[in-house]
Amino acid sequence: MIDLVPGTTVMILVTEKQNKLDPKYKGFYTVVRKTAANTYVLKNEKGFLEPRNYPPSLLKKVSDKVLEQKNDFFEVEAIIEHMKDDKNNYLYRCKWLDYDESHDTWEPEDHFTDPKFIKEY
Repeated sequence: MIDLVPGTTVMILVTEKQNKLDPKYKGFYTVVRKTAANTYVLKNEKGFLEPRNYPPSLLKKVSDKVLEQKNDFFEVEAIIEHMKDDKNNYLYRCKWLDYDESHDTWEPEDHFTDPKFIKEY
């Protein structure tokens, strides 16, 4: 069993996967505290507490290397359109939060840490 200290960054195992393309983990979350029942209270990236506590079996500690790369991430405001590349893979035109249209980019599916934008599109 892993023991996580407050401030540790974790990801949560996705137990309700709809299909094989859904990610195994979601997140990033920060450990707030460990409860008497050996579950963890987490807060999301916006600083809000998660509505439930999580057992360590559903958590994966995020390495420092991943955290360094996390700073290279941008938040999607919306997916504008899609197309297929020459290898028949989908690309999605992304409107980035706090950026104007001139910064829109075409991104492959594996660049999304959360598939909700693709599903909602």
